Amino acid sequence: MAAPAEMPWTTDPEVEKYLSELPSGYRFRPTDGELVVDYLRNKILEVPMPLNRIRTFKIYDSHPFELYRKFVRKMYGAIARENACYFFTTRKKKYPKGTRTDRTAREGFWKSTTVDLAVVVGDTTVGWKRSLVYHEGPAAESVKTDWLMQEYTLNYNSLPTPITKRVSNNFTL
Repeated sequence: MAAPAEMPWTTDPEVEKYLSELPSGYRFRPTDGELVVDYLRNKILEVPMPLNRIRTFKIYDSHPFELYRKFVRKMYGAIARENACYFFTTRKKKYPKGTRTDRTAREGFWKSTTVDLAVVVGDTTVGWKRSLVYHEGPAAESVKTDWLMQEYTLNYNSLPTPITKRVSNNFTL
């Protein structure tokens, strides 16, 4: 599978046309299950998704304010209609052969504030959700900020066995 490409902040004309024709009051507020099943799983399996503005972007290369400012200005103009931004990203390993995730970001790091919570659809655990808070500065002198992030990961055991073996990327939402 090819490495994830970053998508520009602008979307293709078909998506822009569709989103511009939505009725007044439309909000993108998917449930945890919808985020994992309809978006994250489909992204990983390279299945077409509903038209949306979720971008693939290396979020750990930016300060959270930079991400939000770019998202608001490029996607919605001067007025933000949503209070959440959604991105597909890949996780970096802290150590080459380890399982821990490196969550350092520009000028700080993201720190987990919860254990992984199961995202259940029907009677199946389709993924996990984790809450994180951004800390500015080096770990020893860091200052906790008000920037919050929800990270969704796919439960690969919820996929059919033949698919599980060929899926190798590490996308999160």
